[in-house]
Amino acid sequence: ARILQFFPGVTMTVSLDRQVIVHLDWGNHLWEHSAEGEIILAGVSGVSRSLAVYYGTPSTLWVRVLGKGNEPISLSPANGITAADVSPDLQSAVTASPGILEFWNLATGEVVGSIGLDNGPGSTVSGVRYLPDGLEVVVARSDGRLERWDVRNGRITGEFVGHADSITSLEVSPDG
Repeated sequence: ARILQFFPGVTMTVSLDRQVIVHLDWGNHLWEHSAEGEIILAGVSGVSRSLAVYYGTPSTLWVRVLGKGNEPISLSPANGITAADVSPDLQSAVTASPGILEFWNLATGEVVGSIGLDNGPGSTVSGVRYLPDGLEVVVARSDGRLERWDVRNGRITGEFVGHADSITSLEVSPDG
């Protein structure tokens, strides 16, 4: 198994047999789930003990908001998933697919908005993260660009070009 420590107090393990297990330091075994395909991403979002854990295969994002007693919700974008994140308020998720970001309501599992992306040659989304205020997302591109998008109006608010190659990992600091 590969141990992934994403958040203080939370340990998520992903094994070669596609098992995802989440443990909490302040409790016991919390969640165990069998993936239906290769696990391509995993993460934890939220603050303190208000958390959501998630993992994704190329076709489905599984999200479980902790402490709500609910079952995991599955989100399946029509064009697959290349990256995903859960908003800091745990109310929505963003998935990246070729040419589009989709925003999902975690209570209903429905798409509530989208942003069309220009995926020129050699430019797919390799990472996406909400900023701490939940009003913008940062998008990492395989051509080395970072873009900042306003979730409310779908406009790009900034772009950084500085990497000579693909961005393979993206995280945002707690202060944005």
